[in-house]
Amino acid sequence: VHERVEDYSCYQANIEAFGRLKISVAGTLAVRNEALKKKERRLKQEFKNLYEQWTEKNVALDRVRDHERKASEKYSSNPYHVPGTGSWTSDAARSEAELLEIIQSLESAEMRNPELRAKKTTATIPPMILDVRE
Repeated sequence: VHERVEDYSCYQANIEAFGRLKISVAGTLAVRNEALKKKERRLKQEFKNLYEQWTEKNVALDRVRDHERKASEKYSSNPYHVPGTGSWTSDAARSEAELLEIIQSLESAEMRNPELRAKKTTATIPPMILDVRE
């Protein structure tokens, strides 16, 4: 039994083998890392394109919904009724249906606000790139 690790006969052979393999392993890791970065750039560009298409569709859908909402409000509202002039002008809901209507109108107003909608629908997506071998 040797006192030091360096005294073993295989130690020097391992050091020499490591010296020969070190450059090869470093080169392989560099090539793999560059391929991974290239794949990440490609996927980011693809995601950006898809996200832009999705955003355009959402804007178009929002325009359609606003148009439909304005049309329904235009034809369903009573021209002789002035809000706040009825016998009930309190802040309390008189029925469950009225409460649900108030909640729904608040939610729809909230979803029309771009900042609030972005807060609710935004997520941080980690880079989920897999190596070719994975």
